[in-house]
Amino acid sequence: MKFSVIIPAYNHADVIRRAADSALAQTLAPLEVIVVDDGSADDPLSALGSARDKVIFIRQENKGPAAARNAGAAKARGEWLAFLDADDLWLPEKLEAMAALLEDDPEASLAHSDGWVIAGYKPVTELKSEPTYFSSRKPVQGKDAAKIFLANPVITSSVCIRREAFHKTGGFDETFRINEDADLFLRLMSAGRALFSPLPLVAQYCSPEGAGRDPAAYLDSSVRVIRKAMEYCPAMTPELKRSLFATQRASFLYALRDGDAKKARSAWNETILIKAPSIKDLAITALLNLGGRAGLRYIQKRLGKTLEGLR
Repeated sequence: MKFSVIIPAYNHADVIRRAADSALAQTLAPLEVIVVDDGSADDPLSALGSARDKVIFIRQENKGPAAARNAGAAKARGEWLAFLDADDLWLPEKLEAMAALLEDDPEASLAHSDGWVIAGYKPVTELKSEPTYFSSRKPVQGKDAAKIFLANPVITSSVCIRREAFHKTGGFDETFRINEDADLFLRLMSAGRALFSPLPLVAQYCSPEGAGRDPAAYLDSSVRVIRKAMEYCPAMTPELKRSLFATQRASFLYALRDGDAKKARSAWNETILIKAPSIKDLAITALLNLGGRAGLRYIQKRLGKTLEGLR
């Protein structure tokens, strides 16, 4: 089983060597490791050090992570595409474990594993005693993977996708700058099965500077993902509506926090069309749509503690 590893990089010269080394040190050697520099201001090629001679390096103008991953996939020759973000790393047995999992199901188009999702950086040796990502979540797997995925996203750097399925599905949607991975994974899972390995095989390191860490922007892109899914997967409409309800309610709160009356009204009004409103919901609807600035300020005051708790 041949894997092409794709590492998109944007201003990650300080950590990209760590990611590349973890891909090159696999117990099951990848067919190739492809690094795509998405218009970085730093120099990821030099930062790779001795690993630069062991990878395929692509440089492009900045177009976002979706375009960078698509560029790597277009160059890939392996049967499977294994994605690894430049600030994350794999355990040495990652690809070997994925190969063993995939051999049991030749029809699967996507596979992923457990791992750690943490803020900052800790060496893997210090993570062994930490709870894993799926220790408190339902594993995303089987025929109902798409439904589970709506509530429990997967770790992007743990995902392997059959190259044929990737191209058949259209790859990453380059109009997304955030949530491009969720959009693709949902399309793949709605069309087939996903496999899951309970082994913790990846460490995903999160920083507040990442584009996807802006909660309001993340919610906006999540709404786009869900609405798009409603078009290509009508069979999942009930689950998608529940997910859209929760996402728009959260978006409403962030809009209130930011004092964006127009966005707050739009998000709230969509939720009452999805689910029958309570008397309290109707009161909020009236204040938002008829109460003007005074109505908005009143709602902000009543929800003050909730809004203060938003990051």
